[in-house]
Amino acid sequence: MLRRSRKCRPSKWCDLFPTRRAYLGIGIACLAFAAYGSLLPFRLELTSLESAWAQYQRVLLSAPRGRISRSDLLANVLLFVPVGFACAGAWLVDQRRRAPFLQAALLILPISLAASLVIEFLQVFTSNRIPSNTDVAAQTAGCLLGICAWAVGGEPVTKWLRGAFAAAPEDRLARILTAYAAGWALVNLAPFDITVDVGDLADRVRSGKIALVPFSGPGVFSARWVWDAIAEFVSAIPLGMFGLIGGNADRYRRPLTAFALGVAIVAVIECAQVFISSHSASTTDVLIAALGVLLGVGIGPRFVARGRTADHASSRAVNGQALAVLAIWILILCAYHWRPYEFSLDSDAIRYKLRRISFVPFDGYRSGSYLNALNNLLTKIALSVPLGLAGAFALGPATASRPVILVLWAAVAAAIFGAIEAGQLFVATRIPDPTDVVVGVIGAVAGLKLGGWLWGGARKS
Repeated sequence: MLRRSRKCRPSKWCDLFPTRRAYLGIGIACLAFAAYGSLLPFRLELTSLESAWAQYQRVLLSAPRGRISRSDLLANVLLFVPVGFACAGAWLVDQRRRAPFLQAALLILPISLAASLVIEFLQVFTSNRIPSNTDVAAQTAGCLLGICAWAVGGEPVTKWLRGAFAAAPEDRLARILTAYAAGWALVNLAPFDITVDVGDLADRVRSGKIALVPFSGPGVFSARWVWDAIAEFVSAIPLGMFGLIGGNADRYRRPLTAFALGVAIVAVIECAQVFISSHSASTTDVLIAALGVLLGVGIGPRFVARGRTADHASSRAVNGQALAVLAIWILILCAYHWRPYEFSLDSDAIRYKLRRISFVPFDGYRSGSYLNALNNLLTKIALSVPLGLAGAFALGPATASRPVILVLWAAVAAAIFGAIEAGQLFVATRIPDPTDVVVGVIGAVAGLKLGGWLWGGARKS
């Protein structure tokens, strides 16, 4: 049993989350999201039940027609992996007697299969969706993969999460950096459209998507390249801090060892991107990220020491710096969402964009493949969370944790992201998306809560 830290106050989170009920709630939420995404944008058409059932039977019993899209197949698999993992957690977590894996699979898989069949049947009543037995098979396989993932790592993940919530204040930064390293790898590998085809790899080399020579390939030193380089550099800074303290805040690694660990993480992920169709792999990215890792190693000791010894006398300087970071991050958000900076005051184009705005959540994410939609969602969340972190540092832990402040911060975040989306009306190649505002607010509020928890622990240590 996990021993509770002496500095952790008993609460519903400490040593309790995630519980069986929490895993079940996550599984149901993931299943609902899968159904929602499968029926977007809800363009329904009237069809008799008899006709719909006959069409559905033909689809289920017929062989797949034409070439199966690998991206759609992978998207359906990934869609149900969290469902299988969370449902397995709801069944197996905290069992004094380890429940057999086969028993969990025999219970969960029929439920997943039934849900997939219902979702595909509902697609018969939509004008832009085609039911497919291949989707049912892929979703069932994804659920099975999720169950297997729980069997391999479910208990360690649960123990780590509970340890994070029960961590002593001085250990929280180490926990956050560990989670960041895992999330950084996830975002950089999404949408997981893996290819091992030699012809595809050769084409990627010829097109410059795989570049072994630093600062070579098309688009080098362009505006898009500069933005990507800045993002690569900034996102690698926490990896240097992670290399320095890793999962243990009580012991520092030597700077050279920390730098080598951070660069190794960057290099491994960059090598993996060779086999991700929607990503490019370049030694230039490794070099730029290495500079970010180096900076993280350099500022790591000072940052941790300041967090541990911060008092009321020094908090004003920290808050001032946080306000500067907050302003800079807003500029970064504008720079990202307003690329390629082709501004125009064409009134006809603005009216056309206003007509195309969809208020159906995530409707605008359907452009391209579902895997690209996943990558887009993860990127938007990753960009919005730092806004909340900076806000928490600026406000201070006592203020950031107040419910009224959370509501006000959500309103401020909505205003910021709403203004950014409104600015896209004047960018020729951009169309505002209200979903981006919603995702941004959720990420900013989550960042504020996370920053208050982290900073509050540092101030009380």
